[in-house]
Amino acid sequence: MSGSRLFAIGDIHGCDQALETLLDELEITSDDTVIVLGDLINRGMDSKGVIERLIELSKSCQLIRIKGNHEEMALNVLRDGRGLDLWMEYGGKSTLESYGGSIDKIPEEHVEFLDQCVPYYETDEYVFVHANLEPKVALDQQSSQWLRWQRFKSSQPRWDANRLVICGHTPQKSGLPLMTDGWLCLDTYTYGGMALTATELNSAMLYQSLANGQYRGDFSFEDLKMLTA
Repeated sequence: MSGSRLFAIGDIHGCDQALETLLDELEITSDDTVIVLGDLINRGMDSKGVIERLIELSKSCQLIRIKGNHEEMALNVLRDGRGLDLWMEYGGKSTLESYGGSIDKIPEEHVEFLDQCVPYYETDEYVFVHANLEPKVALDQQSSQWLRWQRFKSSQPRWDANRLVICGHTPQKSGLPLMTDGWLCLDTYTYGGMALTATELNSAMLYQSLANGQYRGDFSFEDLKMLTA
């Protein structure tokens, strides 16, 4: 594959086999930009493996990490010692188990990798965010509650008249992305038994894998509209 491509990957949630399969299928090159939409960790079985794989990926392309609410919870514990019970309740236990059961075993490189996640990313055509955006509020004025915690609703109006917002966070238990006017939600409930979804925006294509590492297939935005009509 040649030329510069723009990818976004939905909530991975520690499902390293699903991520490995998608990356093998996408054949990322140094010309590509990959945006992971947050919730890289927790719930799934191998958060450590996910972080290791993404660190390696960052050496071979432009990798942009959006901070999700699960990164926020983890960093509250790892950096400030706050909210351990909350983190455990929301899947942090599986993350610790992937590191051998102890916070002390989490490498500083991995903590820094999470700490360097950004609140959002934008281009002329797209806005990438973990959860949602408050209507009529500028990107640089958005609260962490909206950026990382606010659920997305299919009835929401466009946030930007000229740009598509790509988000995650709100699991689509159908296993299919949710596309509405001005929005594309890529959280397709990987850890819950459905799929991990990536999109390549220049070609308007979607790619999916399962938590067990099986490749589920690919389809276009137009196919998605027909599947969800």
